[in-house]
Amino acid sequence: MSPNRVIQNCNDSLNIMHINVQCLRNKCLELESIAHAHDYDVLCINEHWLRKEEIEVLSIQGYRVVTSFCRSSKIHGGVCILIKNSYKCTPLNLLGLSKEVNFEVVGLKYHNIEIVSIYRSPSGDFDIFMEQLLHMLETLNFRKLIIITGDFNVKFNTKDEQAHQLCNIFLTFGLKQSVFENTRMQSCLDNIFTNIPDFSVTVFDTYFSDHNAVGFTLGITSHKDCSGNNGRITYRPITNIGLFRMYNILEYVNWEFISDERIDSETKFDMFVKLFSETIVTTFPLKCRLATSTSREVNWFTDSLKQLRSTLQLCSDMLKSNSSLVTKEMLRNVKLRYKNELSKAKKMTNDKFIKKTLKIR
Repeated sequence: MSPNRVIQNCNDSLNIMHINVQCLRNKCLELESIAHAHDYDVLCINEHWLRKEEIEVLSIQGYRVVTSFCRSSKIHGGVCILIKNSYKCTPLNLLGLSKEVNFEVVGLKYHNIEIVSIYRSPSGDFDIFMEQLLHMLETLNFRKLIIITGDFNVKFNTKDEQAHQLCNIFLTFGLKQSVFENTRMQSCLDNIFTNIPDFSVTVFDTYFSDHNAVGFTLGITSHKDCSGNNGRITYRPITNIGLFRMYNILEYVNWEFISDERIDSETKFDMFVKLFSETIVTTFPLKCRLATSTSREVNWFTDSLKQLRSTLQLCSDMLKSNSSLVTKEMLRNVKLRYKNELSKAKKMTNDKFIKKTLKIR
């Protein structure tokens, strides 16, 4: 699909992010910048660690909390779902099913889609979790599109018996696993189950949690093209981290076919283009964003912050590839600098807004 083609913005076109944030209290700016950078419509948050009174005043620019569960007797944990301010939705009546540590759940209904977010603590009782999960699944309307996100704390994609049981119960209700990459170190603990056949999934590092985030985009290829201003645009951004991955892939390509005299020049050219095109598709994945947006622009996220985040991404990727050019201490320093610069930029923007408001009065 051409980067300039516009896709109709129908009810079943939605960008969702799931993340185990491990305390949202001091990570609001990082979450806000990620949400707007990827144009997510819905944010499913696990382990926010907030009290009820803190959730009620949570401020993520452009989003509102639709539904949340907070622990009252234990510390940490908790789940919540945020959605863009311009989107109309209703909470699902699931809070009565939550049991601290064992099964924490919230959900919402948006048009013909029901979205659920679940957290299960690794110290929880798995039998209680499965019992509550079954009760929850029986309350959903399976004539609608179902998306269930969560940190289930079982090891998917292995011979783990609990993971096997969990996948089986979801399959019983026609819900299939969508995440097959590791989301925390060497394990896939987070996943999304759905009855939607047409979707794409991206697992990525947010740099503010030891869990990777999961981006879930549904229905992109099923919509007809249109030229209206309320559509979505697909594009392929060229990023520093993508360039680094591309160089790594191309470095290990066997280029001997170029000098092989048994292959004619036209075939060589076709082989080169095919190889290069496949590398670009792999290293620079397609993104989707609204052609126009009614939400407020995050004008505090400056070009220098974007560059610093790209540097952070590059350092993290190089460290993961065992590059000798980056150390853990260097990565920590870049993370700290990025966090400090985010805070400064947001404060400066708020100060300017207050001064401007006072002048108008």
